Amino acid sequence: MTFHDHSPLIVFYYQFWRRYRLKKISYLQFIPYLLIPFARGGQAFYFFANLTFFSFSFR
Repeated sequence: MTFHDHSPLIVFYYQFWRRYRLKKISYLQFIPYLLIPFARGGQAFYFFANLTFFSFSFR
C-alpha cells in the first residue's frame, strides 16, 4: 500500500473536490467517484473513505 497505488485516486478525488467547491454540484454526480475504489480493491476504498470523512467534516 504505497502512495503510488493511490495517486490516481487522489487525482480523481481532487478533481471532484474542486468541482464541488466551485459549482456546488449535486451528490448524484459524486456516485461515480464512490465506485472507483471498488474497481481498485478494498484497501483503496478505506483510504478514499478516510479522505471523504475528513474533508466533509472540516469544511
